[in-house]
Amino acid sequence: MRQERQASTASMTCTYCGALDQRVGAKCQGCDRFLVYVPEWAKPHERHGVFGRYGFIFMTHRKWMLIALFLVLGGAFIWHNYHIVPNPITLIFKNPSTGLTSLSDTGQWNLQGGTLERTRYVASANAQPQGRLLWSTDSGVLTGISQPAVSDGVIYVGSDFKFLAFDAADGRVRWQRDMGGLVNSSPAVADDFVYFGSTDSNVWALNRHTGEVKWAYTTGNYISSSPLAHNGFLFIGSGDHHMYALDAATGDKLWAFETGGEVHTPPALHNGVLYFTSSDASLHSVNYRTGQARMNYRTRALNPFEPPVVANGLVYMNSDRGILVSKAGIREIPGRFAFERWWRILYVRGFTTFEPPSQQGFKWRFQVGDFNNQIYFSSSPAVTPDALYVGDSVGVFHARKAKDATAEDAVLWDFQTQGRIMAAPLVAQDTVYFGTEAGLLHALDRHTGRELWNLDLKSPILLSPAFADGKLFVRTADGRFNAIG
Repeated sequence: MRQERQASTASMTCTYCGALDQRVGAKCQGCDRFLVYVPEWAKPHERHGVFGRYGFIFMTHRKWMLIALFLVLGGAFIWHNYHIVPNPITLIFKNPSTGLTSLSDTGQWNLQGGTLERTRYVASANAQPQGRLLWSTDSGVLTGISQPAVSDGVIYVGSDFKFLAFDAADGRVRWQRDMGGLVNSSPAVADDFVYFGSTDSNVWALNRHTGEVKWAYTTGNYISSSPLAHNGFLFIGSGDHHMYALDAATGDKLWAFETGGEVHTPPALHNGVLYFTSSDASLHSVNYRTGQARMNYRTRALNPFEPPVVANGLVYMNSDRGILVSKAGIREIPGRFAFERWWRILYVRGFTTFEPPSQQGFKWRFQVGDFNNQIYFSSSPAVTPDALYVGDSVGVFHARKAKDATAEDAVLWDFQTQGRIMAAPLVAQDTVYFGTEAGLLHALDRHTGRELWNLDLKSPILLSPAFADGKLFVRTADGRFNAIG
């Protein structure tokens, strides 16, 4: 009571207008508002820290909204990036024990396509063939579709139930190893190893000098994919719907990536990204160190045995009898494909007039003729920095600008030959080589299309040649191996 009487006679500063010496319990002479005395213990005190007024104990609607917003944004960021942020567990505990690579040195052809990107382009050649047949093996020596690798004067190639090493100088068999399946896989050479797959479901690593087995890894189905080795990783696909990364020295599994179909095609590697196709009609790209997905590019159909070619920031694929080109190195935006798929459905059915965009990554498609007149491409192209080269089913060999083969000024030249051109060409410096179903092997100036020479091998050429030490090594349908110099 005494405090209340003292408060009634006390003076204070008005909390509303700031007038001085105003009586508590009376109206302010400045703003005419009633002034009330508040004891010290009843005054609000600021709380600090996590559990204070601005902490989690005293929650407000605004705080809940901010927390929800941060959770949504954080979840969206993780959803978008989870598949490309390297998995630390894989990076730490799944490292290869070696640095083996099948990257070709000058004068070598260590894997199908010649380069890690499968471009079939040799920028610098120490010599060029002049169209002379140096040697041929007997007919029937080789069967199947394995394409050769050439390293240090030795040719490595698979056949039905065997794997062989030929002397590149005279065609003599240096060694041969019987296998438990068909070897349609094209080998890859790295240091003292030669790698390939077989229909016995095994990935094989042999000593390339003796044919002795170094190791074997068993997958869940047959293998016709061709391997690629780099930085100690060995990449190869299997019919069990997986792309495998193995330790190139020991055969230990480092990771496996599952697709929606069988993986027959050889993978291509560029800037730390591995590209490969599968029978689910998709181009897959993954982080080569961890196997984490980056992009799944869907198509109508893909050639099951032709590799993707990576060059000029693009990926070239043999798709639905044409050359389909997408952008390289992109990351798929999660949910975009499903969203655009529904958009296309609504657009086709007339529910919207807004035309949907092309699939993420699409650049262009190069195609000649149609299914009715049977003009098509059956192989991947050979690609240089300025041009792509590919032959068609009526014997026309096409040279187009590499960055856009569909542009008005894209045509560089065309060359007509006899027989279908079924296999991918090869470019060595300024010369492009290709074979035909009529058995003709052509050499053209790649800039002008002028023929330099041709050679009749008298049997269809259905597989792409290899180039090493200034020579071409060509398989023909009669089972012969031919060396041209």
